Amino acid sequence: MLFRSSVVVFVLVLMLLINLRDRANTRKQYSARLRVLQDYTTRNLQKTMGRLRSNFVKYAFVPSRVEGWIKNKLDLIHSSWKYESVIRLMILSWIFLIFTLSFVLGSMVLGLVFASALVPLSFKFIVSSIMDKQRQSFANELPDLLNILASALRSGLSLPQGLEAYSSDAESEVARQIRRAVAEIKVGTAVDDALMGVAERMENEDLRW
Repeated sequence: MLFRSSVVVFVLVLMLLINLRDRANTRKQYSARLRVLQDYTTRNLQKTMGRLRSNFVKYAFVPSRVEGWIKNKLDLIHSSWKYESVIRLMILSWIFLIFTLSFVLGSMVLGLVFASALVPLSFKFIVSSIMDKQRQSFANELPDLLNILASALRSGLSLPQGLEAYSSDAESEVARQIRRAVAEIKVGTAVDDALMGVAERMENEDLRW
């Protein structure tokens, strides 16, 4: 009887030890799987944050059409500002206007709407003002260009040569526009088309023919 009881106790203890071992192994496997999942999640999160950080720094969230429009305007006014600097300034101005207008108008929604409209309109107004001054300067300087071209043609130079000779050293608005036309001519654009491009950019009827 005592032997049987001892055997039963031994079996129960053995089963208890096996159960504890299985639980320990299960816990270790669970911990290992949890660590793998955490590492995978952390790596993915770091990659995602890296892409978001890279996109924000490069302003990749700005639509390509808007980016092209801004770069074209900066090119037209010969701005020394880079596209990234302008976008950064526009974003900061937008945030400032949102909070300011929301406080003044008493509505976050109205502040957001007006700020979103004012920032691009302000940029467009500034660019238009600069271009108006450039066009006026171009119109005032154009007679000098025509006189110099006439002299160059009489001396035997071709029209492209005369244009290049005029624009090589001068820093006036006419010279900047002619330098751009000369660059277009060198890559294959017809002389007439290059000069018509200048006339259209400067909205100058005297240069159209």
